[in-house]
Amino acid sequence: MEMSNEWGGLSNESEVSNQVAGVSNQRAWVSNQVMGMSNEWGELFNESGFSNTHSL
Repeated sequence: MEMSNEWGGLSNESEVSNQVAGVSNQRAWVSNQVMGMSNEWGELFNESGFSNTHSL
């Protein structure tokens, strides 16, 4: 019984670490999305000449 309890704790720890990895992956994805959006905005500003007349 003690062995099974230890294994149960190990499986719980791996589950938690998987969840943490998932959260960090989501954060990376969100930051990538934000970077992509800012790049698109920069292109729009460049096309309209907005960035030339206004310093952001």
